Amino acid sequence: MDASGEANATDTGQSRISTVTLGLSEDRLAITNSSSTQPICESDEDEPAPKPETFGTLTRRLFFDISHFWRSFVLVFTPIFLAPCLISSDPKYRCAFCVSLMAVYWICEVIPLPATALLPVVLFPMTGILDAATVAKEFLNDTNFLFIGGLIVAVAVEKCSLHERVALRVVTLVGSQPRWIMFGFMSVTALLR
Repeated sequence: MDASGEANATDTGQSRISTVTLGLSEDRLAITNSSSTQPICESDEDEPAPKPETFGTLTRRLFFDISHFWRSFVLVFTPIFLAPCLISSDPKYRCAFCVSLMAVYWICEVIPLPATALLPVVLFPMTGILDAATVAKEFLNDTNFLFIGGLIVAVAVEKCSLHERVALRVVTLVGSQPRWIMFGFMSVTALLR
C-alpha cells in the first residue's frame, strides 16, 4: 500500500492490475475498485442503530431454545425437581422418586423406552431400595425370558417371510370359503402353541 491510500493487486490468472481505493470523508467510508464504478463496501453513520431487544423477542428466543431442547431440560431438571424425595430415609419416598422419574421419562420419551424400562436395575440398588441380586431376579425371571424368546422367534419369522409362506400355504390347502380359512388359521395357531 502506498502513501495515497491505494493498493495494487495482481490477479495471478490474468495480467490485469486492479486498484483498490479507500475514500474517507467526514461521515462515510467507501472502498472502491478502479475497474468498476460501484463501491465494494460502504459505511454510513446515518443508518439507524439496531433496535435493542425487547422483552417479547427475548421471551420468544428463550421459548424457542426451550422448545428446541426440551428433552434435555426434562432429562436434567426432573431428577433435580424430584431430589427432595431422596432426603428421607424411608424407602417409600426413594421408590416414589424412582417411579416418578421413570413415569416422566416414559411419558416424555427423553431417553429410549427400553432404557427407561431398565432404570430400576440401576436406580434401586443406588438408592438402597433393593439390592442388585433381588432386582436382577425380578427382571430375569422365567416369564420375562419366555416373552423375550417369543419376540425373538417372531422377529426371525418376519425377517425370513415365513409368516407369508405359511399363510399362502394354508389358503391354498383350505380354499376360499371364509369358514375354512378361519379353520386353517386357527389350526396353525393351535399347532404353534
